[in-house]
Amino acid sequence: MDELITLRENIQNLSKFHQLEVFRILKKNNVEYTENRNGIFVNMNKLKESSISLLKEYLNYVFKQQSQIENMERKAAHYKKSFFKNNKEIMSLL
Repeated sequence: MDELITLRENIQNLSKFHQLEVFRILKKNNVEYTENRNGIFVNMNKLKESSISLLKEYLNYVFKQQSQIENMERKAAHYKKSFFKNNKEIMSLL
């Protein structure tokens, strides 16, 4: 039960793009859902283990991707700060 709660919270915290991907995964696996103006709703207690596994795989992919992007952005900021700091000093000498 805690696993489903964590899964639900993780999905709710995703961007709309990734939430739509989650919906596509569920729809492709013939998971029943209801839809109204507030969104799409799934009774997660009725999910098959295979669907849960697919959702976990997708979430792991998204979290890994986000982590890698954040890592690259930190490195880029570090290099930018280091390079342009030295570059400005060199340009001021000319």
